[in-house]
Amino acid sequence: MGELKPGLVLTSENNKKYTITKYIDSGTQGDVYEISEAGKKLALKWYPNFKEETKEKFLLLKNNWPKTKDEKKDERFVWAEDIISTKDGVGYTMKYIDMEKYNNVHWIRDDLYNTKQSIKTSILCRICMNIAEAFHNLHSMGYCYKDISHNNMVMNINNGDVLIMDIDNVVVNEEKGEVDGTGYFRSPEIVLGLKTANTDADRFSLAVWFFYLLVGHHPFDGRLRYDYEQAHGNRLDDEGFKKNYGSGALYIFHPTDKRNNIEKINAKFDAIKTRWENILPNELKEKFEKTFVRGLPVGMATERTNDLEWATLFNDLSRKIISCKCGSDFFYGSTTCIKCLNSLMQSIIKLSIMERHQALDRIIDIKNGDILSGRQISALLNQYDPFLKIVFNPTINAYGMENLSSLIWRYKDPIMQQSEPVQPGDVIQLKKERIIAFIPESLQIEVL
Repeated sequence: MGELKPGLVLTSENNKKYTITKYIDSGTQGDVYEISEAGKKLALKWYPNFKEETKEKFLLLKNNWPKTKDEKKDERFVWAEDIISTKDGVGYTMKYIDMEKYNNVHWIRDDLYNTKQSIKTSILCRICMNIAEAFHNLHSMGYCYKDISHNNMVMNINNGDVLIMDIDNVVVNEEKGEVDGTGYFRSPEIVLGLKTANTDADRFSLAVWFFYLLVGHHPFDGRLRYDYEQAHGNRLDDEGFKKNYGSGALYIFHPTDKRNNIEKINAKFDAIKTRWENILPNELKEKFEKTFVRGLPVGMATERTNDLEWATLFNDLSRKIISCKCGSDFFYGSTTCIKCLNSLMQSIIKLSIMERHQALDRIIDIKNGDILSGRQISALLNQYDPFLKIVFNPTINAYGMENLSSLIWRYKDPIMQQSEPVQPGDVIQLKKERIIAFIPESLQIEVL
């Protein structure tokens, strides 16, 4: 239990008075309490042993929190709001999180082990995109998180919202901090003590987190760890840990070195292999291989998949989700629903994007019923509101695009002398080579 008793009043650096309501939990570095200030429920992370350098760090971070380029804090991080210090300890206040609305990656991993996952694939993509975007914002401002793990990132499995906590470990990239990562999430160079955690180590840990979320397993836990534990009383000692995650780290899906594969070990590994082979798309597998194979050796850490690459990938994958009539959804390319075993339809319409007269190296694959936000189409439409919907007209056996936005689009066919308007609420038929301009002279798509 915490040392701060309910009813205790603490005064902050901003001269606000906070009342301890109740103890919530303890972490490796401090305790967390529910507190109140002027009737508002908040939380306090408290380090019970006062250190002046800890207070100075909190003050520095509070006053210089990483901000996105438009000078707004990324609210996916749970930022410090105020600093409290006494002779007995120091801490920071933050918004109160109703944890009943959130799950950590452990819960989803266990869900995946059952093969028939309950969380929707579209939500998994939204979760990953949010996490990747948040870390891109943090890293692009020159900061390093240092402590990605199971417990400090949580997600709402109903809408894909995420929260990243424990920001007291954030430091300027390459600076030494109080922690250098957590257990199995650390990169080999950190496990072996060759470097201090930096953005390259963050990106490795982020890839491990995505792997746990989407595959349900650690990327290095295969035959080698299984055999080591069998020979050492079914446990992984310090020597085995350093070997498995450091000097002898080997990706379980390595394309050529099969020593650590997961063939014929037990039913759990069989389920992981089935998910990997039958459910996950090749684009995702390539990004994991880039981190866990090409970016694994010391000196090759910059080869790891970066945050923007992950964000772009999950944004693209979110547009390629196939829905089953039973309500489940899957990545494009899946052929059978794992819940009801029905065949999945692969109807995909391809659209090419052009921004400011320059064709982008990206094709949007969409299908009947898809609703895309502006953000899913282009950064020029930086909004989450529904922008368009793909509909099917059985009378003429053709697909159309419904304008869900407030903008007046314009369309033009090769044989037309001038473009015609598409008013909000109208549906425009999708014909080959038809060009639809969402923003004249700035953003348009062509039906392929």
